[in-house]
Amino acid sequence: MTLRLLLSGAVVAALFACRSHRAYEPSARSQRTSDAPAASVVAQPAAPSTPDSLASDTTGCSFVALQLHPQPRELVDEFLSRDAEGEFLSPGDWYFSALMYGGKGGTDRAMLITSYQVDSLGVRPDTVRYRVTYAVRGSLDQGANGGFISPGVQQMADTFVVVRTAFGWRIAAPANPIPHLLPEVARRKWSLSRGQDSVYLDSLSRLKRKAGA
Repeated sequence: MTLRLLLSGAVVAALFACRSHRAYEPSARSQRTSDAPAASVVAQPAAPSTPDSLASDTTGCSFVALQLHPQPRELVDEFLSRDAEGEFLSPGDWYFSALMYGGKGGTDRAMLITSYQVDSLGVRPDTVRYRVTYAVRGSLDQGANGGFISPGVQQMADTFVVVRTAFGWRIAAPANPIPHLLPEVARRKWSLSRGQDSVYLDSLSRLKRKAGA
């Protein structure tokens, strides 16, 4: 409860600070293991346009300046678990605290998946990269008559870039990840208007159980 209140307060404070700042500036011109590097002096990269340079940038309007997420792999694992359970269809405080730039929140589209896999791509003192591969079985969309599924089988991969800040680790990329839902979650949280989509979800759930996912 205390953490939730702290997060809520930090998010609200960030939003007010952001609005105040913008009012005075001109129009604007994108198997579980710990991969945390050993504690050391945080590197200060020279190129500000690269993901690595984000590690020390904690002054943005949407950054939640609380000591959170001490391990990069645990952060990514929890993010993916919450995502697959549909939590990010209407993101809350945890979501905004996990992302370097806070994210946009809310969506009218999601991907339907049956599983995902995380592989480490490299570890540096202030940056860790992971490849997340999803077993995609279609997209969840919204139309004039309600939600529907566009079936399609493919493997899709995202590169997660996690950076060390003075307040713990944050996900710098993807900046605004689209939600990924498991079949049983899609049934509960995505309002489907066609009977054929429910049949499709049932078949995916059976395949997932058979595979032991």
